[in-house]
Amino acid sequence: MLGKTVNGRFVIESDLYSDKLGKAWVANDEAGGSKVSIVLIDPELKPDIAGLPGLMEINSQIHSLQSPHLVPVIDSGTTSDGLVYLASPLPDGTVPLQDLVKGGAPIEKALQVVKQLLEAISQAPFQHLDISGTSVMVSDFDANPIARMTRFGVDKLLPAYSTARKADPFHGTPEYMAPEVCSGKGPSESSDIYSLGILVYQRVVGKCPFVSTNIQTVLKRQIFEKPLPLHLLKRGVAGITDFEKVMLATLQKMPARRNGDASELLAQIEEFASGFYPDMSWVAAPGANWDEPMVSKMEPEPVEPEPVEPEPVEPEPVEPEPVEPE
Repeated sequence: MLGKTVNGRFVIESDLYSDKLGKAWVANDEAGGSKVSIVLIDPELKPDIAGLPGLMEINSQIHSLQSPHLVPVIDSGTTSDGLVYLASPLPDGTVPLQDLVKGGAPIEKALQVVKQLLEAISQAPFQHLDISGTSVMVSDFDANPIARMTRFGVDKLLPAYSTARKADPFHGTPEYMAPEVCSGKGPSESSDIYSLGILVYQRVVGKCPFVSTNIQTVLKRQIFEKPLPLHLLKRGVAGITDFEKVMLATLQKMPARRNGDASELLAQIEEFASGFYPDMSWVAAPGANWDEPMVSKMEPEPVEPEPVEPEPVEPEPVEPEPVEPE
């Protein structure tokens, strides 16, 4: 795959990550001279290419916001070998959040990320429905972390999980999916907040609360089990009990009991930080200047010509041959 050119402009240079959706690569945009991520969706998921225009419409609206925390898909389509691809801007030094979670992180680092992602959720005109350790990208984590949500609109290509079709491909990452989604009821208004709560838990502890090699086991655990308390896993961390109260409110199984208001949750995070980390300065993200999304590139389906009825042809009159008399 290295060196391959996608859509005549994106030259793949190195791998970025792999996840349930497929494989992501770092590529150079020869048209714009910048770096992009190219996600090649796993063909076994059978993505519906008819959903690409809808995906691009969503990302056109994401682009119009020019938010530093919301990265639009700027190009999509199918490659020459039939793989569905999504291209998004990739600022320098950006890596998936999953690469930074091993061993957990200090609370103050997690606070920076969660504040920025709550701002992103508040700004986004659509639910993401697949917030995960790979759809969230982070740059400059050690000094001034900037978190960005990517891959909006993939739900236009893949169906929601259904208990009636457990073996079929579906949209979402089980380790981050809200219980109502895992049970086949569909997303609620606070499904993204639940996924964010899982992501923050993972960032602090070093792993997601519900994991298994069996997808169905993960889905059941999301529906029925409670995560292990943070104060037992991170003993001695300043403010961990208060932080736990805020974050575990996002992980309530019933949407009606969940703190699903991003603005309210953001205020609670800021209040917590001022009490336990008064010297911490919030990182200001640089302004965004994302490229304009393009029309998805797909080969048009051949159009069969309508049959044309031939015009009737009048037979030419035939002169009778003269008959010689006997």
